[in-house]
Amino acid sequence: MTQLAMNGRIASVAARGMRATPLAHALDTFLNKALRADVLPGVQFTGPSGDPGWFGPDSAIWYVHSHLSAGLGGFAGLWMEASHPVLARALTENSMLYRRGADWRTSLDRLGQSASFTNAVTFGSVEVAEGASKIVRNMHRRVSGTMPDGRRYAADDPDLLRFAYSNLSYGIATAHRRYHPAPLNDDDLDRFFADWAVIAAALGAVDLPTTRRGVEDYFKDTVPALAVTDDGLRVLAPFEGARARRQARAMWAPIQWIGADLLPDWARRLYRYPQSSVLAQRAGRAAVKTAIIAAHDAVGGSAEHRQASARVAVASHESVATYGS
Repeated sequence: MTQLAMNGRIASVAARGMRATPLAHALDTFLNKALRADVLPGVQFTGPSGDPGWFGPDSAIWYVHSHLSAGLGGFAGLWMEASHPVLARALTENSMLYRRGADWRTSLDRLGQSASFTNAVTFGSVEVAEGASKIVRNMHRRVSGTMPDGRRYAADDPDLLRFAYSNLSYGIATAHRRYHPAPLNDDDLDRFFADWAVIAAALGAVDLPTTRRGVEDYFKDTVPALAVTDDGLRVLAPFEGARARRQARAMWAPIQWIGADLLPDWARRLYRYPQSSVLAQRAGRAAVKTAIIAAHDAVGGSAEHRQASARVAVASHESVATYGS
């Protein structure tokens, strides 16, 4: 039995022990507001019955994305994205996050849109995954502009898509290994990178690394072209608490610490983030792991994962019924 299969069994046992609590309701309400604020058209997870989507419940990406720890990796991915001068300029010139009048609600809406796409291609049916990818490809086609030196850029540039894919997959994988109670081994984690490459390819990326080592080698080749720019700092500003309400700003200190701590060494050097002492680093990581596991257990996983699991399970039940008839 592979570790992925064993982890699936562990997750199944844990799920059976979960129950509804006031804390679970409060956390689920927060997630609905924060991460489901701007659902893409046509995204749903209940049908058609038996459709496993692009990956299915036995995939590495279902396992990784079904736990709240994956969400922490998104912050690290954002930090790395901001280090690409062209990608940072494309974001600040075109994203709704940086338009005049954007506020904290705008940040949540943009996060919700990203979460909706990720959930759609991970847990949705084949039709839902293809539809969400088409929507995002069309969005990218409308995004273009000019760098200060006169170079043209376009959001559907395969090189930019490759960099964005590498950042996000690496950030999520790192958070998974650090904060999941039963993380995948190296071979199964490479399956996760291969799954994410399918998504990136659907958006137009090419020549994608499909293993963790491949992504790390790609970063080595890319780092010389990266820099901290004004655009990059603007990209990070909304996620550093600049728009948070006064009572919410205290929560951003640990979020910033988590995001910075998940960065690879090259990114920490680029942003000149000081290295925490070994003792402080271990204590911080232990506290975050305890908190994220408790939060996940209280909520019982995402609604998208639960609905998708029920959708796919219909096929198994029908198969058993046919066999026994």
